[in-house]
Amino acid sequence: MVLRRLAARRPHVLTIAPAPLSDEVLRLRLAVEAELSRRRWPVADSPADADVVLLAGTPGPRLAAVVEAVWATVPAPRVRVAVESVAGIGPALDDAQERLRGGRRTWSDSDDERQHGRSADTAMAGLADDDRDGLLLDAVHVALGPVLPHWPSGLVVHATLAGDLVTDAHAEVLDAPATVGAGSRGRSPLGPDRTRLDVLTRLLALAGADHLAEGARDLRDRDPAPGELTAFGRRIARHRPLRWATRGIPLVGDPVGERTVTDRVVALGRALGTSLAPPPRPTADKAARTLIGLELGAARLALAAMDPDTGLGAGPVAAFAPQGVGHHHH
Repeated sequence: MVLRRLAARRPHVLTIAPAPLSDEVLRLRLAVEAELSRRRWPVADSPADADVVLLAGTPGPRLAAVVEAVWATVPAPRVRVAVESVAGIGPALDDAQERLRGGRRTWSDSDDERQHGRSADTAMAGLADDDRDGLLLDAVHVALGPVLPHWPSGLVVHATLAGDLVTDAHAEVLDAPATVGAGSRGRSPLGPDRTRLDVLTRLLALAGADHLAEGARDLRDRDPAPGELTAFGRRIARHRPLRWATRGIPLVGDPVGERTVTDRVVALGRALGTSLAPPPRPTADKAARTLIGLELGAARLALAAMDPDTGLGAGPVAAFAPQGVGHHHH
């Protein structure tokens, strides 16, 4: 009963959204984040931290399977809700809070499922091969995403790891065709500054600059007063802990026009409040290839900095399998 009251007061929310193959899906995800910020409901860092699982949009079959598996790992008390329009966000969150208060059982919430439910890792079993045989530096084939904090919606990166080093990587956008079509995307419905602030919100949070991330989210979700954007950009450029957290992480292959994550952060900040075009964003495939050679933590920061446009699509890729031998050794 005590846990239920605590969970209902300020529920931790895990939001899962499909790839933004349309502008409406992107706007829905942003509206959900804005409403959670307005209510001061914390964002869950993982399924284990969640009280509410919120599905923003209609998932395809691959993402739907991931949602079911993630749901099975969320501890009680828990509630799952789905929203398909901006107008439905407030009522859905109100309903979730009421259900947490009342302890009403939610769909798929049976004792049998909780005892025998699959884990989130199992949900990705069809997307990756695990090639570990107990040796410390074996090549391990893993699927990263699509439900990770500050991770692009719908993206799965199929990676080969040697220890924590990414030695190969390919991208898949769940339930998306191989190519959505150049005429259907390639622009942001947010405009230049809101696009930059959306990138910075996730990148700053992942880098541990929580106050700056909150500032970026606040500016993204409202109409800033004159000079606010420029002042915020200067704060980012002067923030030494942020420079330290991102220093030395390269962006190989010129995916966004900057050579390092630090350069990307500074460029995004300095462009705020200017008349510059929206920042370039690579395709999911190009972003994934840029991660090769990076340690896993640095790869997460690089991916957040590039903010690949998953709305451009990236079709299914085959699960990794070593060529000719049972294992890769390093």
